[in-house]
Amino acid sequence: MLKQFRAVLTVVLGGIGSRMESSAVTIIGVAGVVGVLVTILAMGQGFQHTLTATGRSDRAIVVSKGAIYEGAAA
Repeated sequence: MLKQFRAVLTVVLGGIGSRMESSAVTIIGVAGVVGVLVTILAMGQGFQHTLTATGRSDRAIVVSKGAIYEGAAA
């Protein structure tokens, strides 16, 4: 039984090099996707906060005909 364990351990340890490369690529890819998603969501929240927090009730914004909001051009 100890010989079988040693043989399996040798096979597992022998293949670590090839699996580490593919695992590293996967981890880096997922981290990149998460980073881009967090960045885009943060930019969206910042833009939304800017539009909602800077308005005043005693001011009006004139936009072109057909524009849905002040950032859109008709």
